[in-house]
Amino acid sequence: MLNAVVYKGHTLGVLNADNTAMDVLGGLKSIGGITSSDKPISINNQDDIRTASKHDFDLFRVKFESDLYSVSNDVDIDGFVMCEGIEERTEACKGFCLEVVVSRPQGDNINRFFHAKDSALFANIYQQAISNPNVIFMEVV
Repeated sequence: MLNAVVYKGHTLGVLNADNTAMDVLGGLKSIGGITSSDKPISINNQDDIRTASKHDFDLFRVKFESDLYSVSNDVDIDGFVMCEGIEERTEACKGFCLEVVVSRPQGDNINRFFHAKDSALFANIYQQAISNPNVIFMEVV
């Protein structure tokens, strides 16, 4: 299995055996992502990467193959992947904050607030919200 990671929130790739470099699978060019590369990207700081989720493959428009890639399966009850750098808050906050209203199967509507540490992670949680059939309202706050 190949360890799929997201580099600096803008490039999806797979790590080499010693976790010091990654081969690029796809990138979000609009926010600085690398879309193709002839050689691996050096990983100098492990804080620049996080484990990818299946949702990241959708976001980066890369075909996910479960028998090939190792990914995070941290999907919560409402279908959100809470990756490093995105945290849930109890109320609206300054910065990269998104409010969503989720309709749960038992008929309850739940307000949730997500704060992202940067614009790339905000794009991630925003994409999750707009593609989530349980979200009935969302607002950037």
